[in-house]
Amino acid sequence: MNASAIQFGQRLNFNSTNGIYVTGNTNAQSNVLVSGYTSVAGNVTGGNLLTGGLVSSTGTVTGGNLATAGTASAAGNVTGGNLITGGLITATGAISGGSLATAG
Repeated sequence: MNASAIQFGQRLNFNSTNGIYVTGNTNAQSNVLVSGYTSVAGNVTGGNLLTGGLVSSTGTVTGGNLATAGTASAAGNVTGGNLITGGLITATGAISGGSLATAG
């Protein structure tokens, strides 16, 4: 079929220049493969999000665990129950706490 635009009802429109546009939910029983750019204005719900590149968020990222083989950085405060490291902790400002033990 050699058409510049095909409309499949009110929810799906295929345009050979700009791609596929869906207004409403998209449900796939198998894989959805995209070699270009994918944009979602709403939520993406799935079991796993796998990427070989960057995941970026302007809002809050909430999860049970954050595991990294590289660097985790924060421009604001980091709050947690325990901070455990086998390496070095540095601070340019004051460190305050109920108990602070040092060997140096």
